[in-house]
Amino acid sequence: MERRYHTAMETPVPLETREGGIRTAEEVAEYTVRVGTVLLECGCPAYRVEGAVRKIAALEGYRAEGFALPTGLFLNVRSAEAGSTPVHRMSRVREWSLDLSKLVEVDAIFNRVAKGELDLAKATLALTVIGAAKNPYPRAARWLAVGAAGAASAVFFRGGLLEAAFATVIGLVLYGLIHLVTRSSAARFLQDFVYAFFAAVLAYGAARLAPSVSRETIVLAAIVPRVPGMTLTTGLAELAQKNLVAGGARLMDVLVTLLSLVLGVAIAVALGRGAVTIDFALAPREPLGLGFQVGALVVASLSYAVVFAVPARWLWSAIVSGAVGYGVSTLALRSVPPFAAAFFAALAVCVFANVMARWRDKPAQLFQIPGMMLLVPGTFGFLSMSELARGTDTGLTRAIEVLLVAGGLVIGVIGANAVVPPRKVL
Repeated sequence: MERRYHTAMETPVPLETREGGIRTAEEVAEYTVRVGTVLLECGCPAYRVEGAVRKIAALEGYRAEGFALPTGLFLNVRSAEAGSTPVHRMSRVREWSLDLSKLVEVDAIFNRVAKGELDLAKATLALTVIGAAKNPYPRAARWLAVGAAGAASAVFFRGGLLEAAFATVIGLVLYGLIHLVTRSSAARFLQDFVYAFFAAVLAYGAARLAPSVSRETIVLAAIVPRVPGMTLTTGLAELAQKNLVAGGARLMDVLVTLLSLVLGVAIAVALGRGAVTIDFALAPREPLGLGFQVGALVVASLSYAVVFAVPARWLWSAIVSGAVGYGVSTLALRSVPPFAAAFFAALAVCVFANVMARWRDKPAQLFQIPGMMLLVPGTFGFLSMSELARGTDTGLTRAIEVLLVAGGLVIGVIGANAVVPPRKVL
């Protein structure tokens, strides 16, 4: 009898010798759609999910086509034989967020199945458990991480120690407030608006307590964790990969989130009748010293690593990734425009991520996301929407700057994949 082998593997494994033997198209479809669903729930880009779907089916001796969206996955699997009947599956995704811990676990399941160490029934069950798992870090750790990210952002925005302290306290208060808001199924869609509204109010209160502090710096530092800069970059990357529907959907998600944040601040200002005036025109200020900048870099990298559930054993890589991106962008900004600096920084971060992924046999996103979070143009996006809302001439200019910076990041990511091609689809 002719032996069937895994395809696209350096050492082919006869399919009939693995646990569970040769799988049917139905079994492959159930397993594949489960993998794709969990990946979408982890915030994985559509083009990576579709690539994983094709690779999984090829490893099982089948052909598959997937159509991934942020809100769902359509899939068909068929045998390589001519005239075979395809098996169709569809899965709905209602909630998604970046969760790198789940991504690493899905990758481990994928590898065990590909090596013939795990049958599809057990793998599908394991994926269901992974999908239902919570963030590995306790809520208190994530709460502190949000506050710490606010302090680091204040330092990056040339704020002083007082601004960093107020941004920390406000970030902690807002995280607790949003936790209460999201308990209501109706009110949870207002969480970005509520967050920005109270950020502006609390920043005004901070300025009343300490008149020397910058309200603008405090508001921006508090809001940055909510600004969807990573979603914007992912959406543009999906458009660059010709995933037009998925990319367009993510960009609309970015637009709605930015509008909610800007309106939250604007309504706080309107209700204050001028008492809470915030113009976001950051006056030139002397930044804190190099030691504080390095400390802020470490704190920001670790904070985003906790928020995005980087496994504890890989926290050090988040610091390295952040240092690569921040260091390259800082040096590049001395001689090139921001969008060019974004390109070089993204190229450096993603080359580092791809090298680490090849060396440690882990998903490249594990090493890429923490560094990219310090590069994404979230603040520019918020400022551009804020100025457009006020009818200023600089709003459109800032919006173009956002697109240029985001485009530089996307080209940097694609360029890194050409320089150091990844071995894994994730």
